[in-house]
Amino acid sequence: MKYSIEQLKKQPYFKIGDIIIYALVAIITITLSVVFLIPKEDRALDKVCIYYKDALIYEYDFTSGKGKVTDGYQSYVAEQTKNDKTLVTISTKDGENEVEIAKAYALMAKSDCSSYADCVRSFRPIRQGGDMIICLPNNIRIIGEGKVLQNEIRL
Repeated sequence: MKYSIEQLKKQPYFKIGDIIIYALVAIITITLSVVFLIPKEDRALDKVCIYYKDALIYEYDFTSGKGKVTDGYQSYVAEQTKNDKTLVTISTKDGENEVEIAKAYALMAKSDCSSYADCVRSFRPIRQGGDMIICLPNNIRIIGEGKVLQNEIRL
């Protein structure tokens, strides 16, 4: 079937089939955007555990918003709350570290391990299960427990 230019000019730009296809593509695009791009309120971090020489000395539960010092380590750990953040100070014979714990993360705020304090400057905040911060000179490890959101190494 051949159309003359006059006949093509008289036809509407979009036929009903075209409009239906465009509408379906728009609905699918919006649905996928909502599903994948809008962050979920699901908490990735359930708790943070602080270890000294392979012994658990402190545990913070994000669900309850409370921390607990392990029995026998009360003399090593001091806990205080400031502006919706919990500051945990760990004082051992190897040195002193301060861990900051907020609503969705934990980080090493201060350390006297060396002039570089690599554990403070080099490690990202713990935001998901499997993340960790290690202070080798002071023998302190902070490990996040919970869901793993990204399957990659985050240094």
